[in-house]
Amino acid sequence: MNHLNFEKSKVFLKKAMKIKKITYRMLATKLGLSESGVKKIFTSDDCSFNRIMDICNILEINLADIIAASKSKKVKQLKLTKDQETFFRSHLDYFYIFWQLVYERLSTNVLQKAFSLSDKDLFRYLKKLDDFGLIELYPNNEVHLPEECNVHFSNESTFLKDIITEWSINLINEARNKKKDAYCMNRFLMYKVKKESLHELNEKITELTNAFYNKSVEDSQFFQDLVPVRLLTVISQDSPIQDLSKKHLLH
Repeated sequence: MNHLNFEKSKVFLKKAMKIKKITYRMLATKLGLSESGVKKIFTSDDCSFNRIMDICNILEINLADIIAASKSKKVKQLKLTKDQETFFRSHLDYFYIFWQLVYERLSTNVLQKAFSLSDKDLFRYLKKLDDFGLIELYPNNEVHLPEECNVHFSNESTFLKDIITEWSINLINEARNKKKDAYCMNRFLMYKVKKESLHELNEKITELTNAFYNKSVEDSQFFQDLVPVRLLTVISQDSPIQDLSKKHLLH
């Protein structure tokens, strides 16, 4: 099938069936096939476009979701041009609109209500983002967004460094002040390992964060009661007290 990795698509369809409690027998009845015929579809290496569309209609899911699920999502590095960075630095409200629209995938209606924006104000924000080539704006404030992706901040951008530093400090303070929250963690760990092990640690963290990003995309296609999660990962090869001067030591 064009544009589809059918092996990954089958996983998505099986998950949709499980969530919607639709068995192979029920799907077979709706498709006008035998149960064994349906099972054969899910064990084959390919499937016709029309058959996939029939299954999507029965499961009440979009083909776009199938296509998205069939593609491997990787972390995307966020880079801004100098003009974009200069503008955002002096107009943080535009950056926050951009972030929530593009990376948190909030709808324009939700944004408008959250920020109490008039239609004119919303258009002003969207038009500027469109001028910068960050989104595509169509009549009636219809917006086409870039492909959904996880984000890794570019180390080349001082503006993004400042933003992530501010967000990181806020997150650490919130984690410190929260009480009796089983899902809020604030851990400080130290290891002594060889360089090869440090490289492995980096790879494992990247693999884990990518896996759960893909999980979040999948969950968003089936569930409404989603929990927003912020994860901060910092790795340093230095000791936290390496710059401690003698005057700070107790005698």
